[in-house]
Amino acid sequence: MTALRVRFTAIQARVEGILDGMSPRDRSLLLGLVAFFSIVVVLGGAWTMTGKLASLEKTRDTRIEDLNYVNRTLAEYQEAEIELGRIEKEMASFEGQDLSSFLEKAADAAEIRDRLDSVRENSVVEMGDLEEKNYSVKLSRVSLDQMVSFLYQVEATGYPLKITSAKFKRVKVSGEWLINVTLEIAAYRLLKTEG
Repeated sequence: MTALRVRFTAIQARVEGILDGMSPRDRSLLLGLVAFFSIVVVLGGAWTMTGKLASLEKTRDTRIEDLNYVNRTLAEYQEAEIELGRIEKEMASFEGQDLSSFLEKAADAAEIRDRLDSVRENSVVEMGDLEEKNYSVKLSRVSLDQMVSFLYQVEATGYPLKITSAKFKRVKVSGEWLINVTLEIAAYRLLKTEG
């Protein structure tokens, strides 16, 4: 502590000696230069700090946006997980029933069982834990009302399927216009996973 005080006293004495040896005009110029450089240092520091604060605010805002995005994504993921559980449960309820028997029941409900000509499996595709079987379904000589009723039975029950295409051909039978229909249907099934 005393060594520091001795050094400070020596510097103070040297500065006073330099100032005593200057003319009043030189002292004014020196004080002006010291004041000018002090202001420049203060303003430069303020400008640098302002830029740094702006950069930190921008970084903070970016991080807040990222956090909000993560929170939104998490909420969407949780909703999707709940929806997936519901869909898996619904698909499991049809696990023991193949598409042919399901379509026969739908045709019975629409009173066109005898018009359901064929249900032919075309291909099977596995996509992870999901199996997609593609079928060709032919119905012949059905009325528009019967066809609408059949499609309602197929779509309204929740069986995991999707009608990918439909072809309609009008035919005249005994003076009445009927429809021959070919449906391409994709039926889905969850594969049993080990674990």
